[in-house]
Amino acid sequence: MPEPPVPPPVSDHGPDVPDGAIARLFLMRHGIADEEAPEVKDQGLTSKGRKKVEKAVQGMATLGVAYDVLLTSPILRAQETAALVAEQLGGEPVTIDALDEMAPPIDALKAIRPYLADGQAVFVVSHEPVISGVMGLLFTGDAQGLPIRVKRAGLAAMHVPKSGTAALHGFYPARALRKLR
Repeated sequence: MPEPPVPPPVSDHGPDVPDGAIARLFLMRHGIADEEAPEVKDQGLTSKGRKKVEKAVQGMATLGVAYDVLLTSPILRAQETAALVAEQLGGEPVTIDALDEMAPPIDALKAIRPYLADGQAVFVVSHEPVISGVMGLLFTGDAQGLPIRVKRAGLAAMHVPKSGTAALHGFYPARALRKLR
């Protein structure tokens, strides 16, 4: 079976960037966490989750994902995922409390916006429904306006304009990312 074609890089701010776009935003959901103790909020990644994240991040490297700042939730599974991203793609994770799994998406977006306003490429590791809520706000103005969920270790890449709605550049399930190497 022939190798699938490699999609164009998602890290440049080239001619495909819509008018008025000031930043690139990557939203990644954390990897698989230990679910044996569901009453424990701050669960780390399982060994399987760690391996899947590592392979997904290798796929991101193949796509050319690059960022200026790496933001993460304070929850352990997101922290561990962000550390694996930083290990392969560089940077130092910055913990943002508003990216917590229980945070309202509007609060998460307010925490991300200052980095976007600086024109930086921003990579965020967080949780559902925070990620889909932020996407809903950026695409429709409503946290519930986009019926989409990012699966564990999946990635959404978008352009964020100064005003108006964001433009989706790519949506990569973890399974697809793991196949890109």
